[in-house]
Amino acid sequence: MPCLESLGSRLAALARRHSRVGHDTDDLIQDAWLAALTADRLHLDDDRLMAWLAGTVRNLGAMHARGAARRRQREAEYGRRQALT
Repeated sequence: MPCLESLGSRLAALARRHSRVGHDTDDLIQDAWLAALTADRLHLDDDRLMAWLAGTVRNLGAMHARGAARRRQREAEYGRRQALT
């Protein structure tokens, strides 16, 4: 069983680097642990689990950033359309 306290602090530091805003950090951490549980990765030793979680946080951070960019673009387009009507 992994040492959740040591992994948690390392994962939090990593999530802070990959999140665009502060509240995204907690979402990244929660999503990464959920992905590890869903993918049955919790049996890995600490180093291998941390490597897997690091990649997951990196990918989730990129997905969150892309989603935010698309959201801003949609909202800007909606604002332009509303200004024309």
